[in-house]
Amino acid sequence: MGWTSKTYTKSNHQTFDTMKALNLCNEEFVNDGYEINAFDFIKAKNENYHHVVYLVMTHPKKYRFGMVVLIDIVDDEILWKEMDETQGPCEDDCPSAMIRALSPTKNEYANAWRKRCLQKNIEYKHSFQNI
Repeated sequence: MGWTSKTYTKSNHQTFDTMKALNLCNEEFVNDGYEINAFDFIKAKNENYHHVVYLVMTHPKKYRFGMVVLIDIVDDEILWKEMDETQGPCEDDCPSAMIRALSPTKNEYANAWRKRCLQKNIEYKHSFQNI
C-alpha cells in the first residue's frame, strides 16, 4: 500500500488533466487480463491535494471491482498510490453509477466503501468515461 513513482515531464501537478490520468491508468493497470471499464477523474484543488481517480476494473476472472488511485506530481516525478475497494479507501466520491456497475462482494471493507459512496450519491460531474 505504498506509493509508486517514475520520472514524468508531460505536465506538472496543476496542468495534469483527465487524459493524462487515463493514460497513466492504462499504462499501469491494463495488463495481465485486467481491463478498465469506467473512469472518473477529480482534479486536485491545488498542489496540497491529490488528484483522485476512480476506476471500475474487470478482473481476468470477469468480475468487476472498484479501485481508487491517488496521484501527485512533484519535481518531474509522478507518484501514485492505488487501492482496491477491499482495502477500504478513505476517498469515497465515486459516482453512484460506477458503484452499481461493480460485481457483488462479501468483503466487508468493499461493502462499507460502496455504501459510503452510494450515500453521497455523486453524479458524473467530473469526467466520467465508459471505456
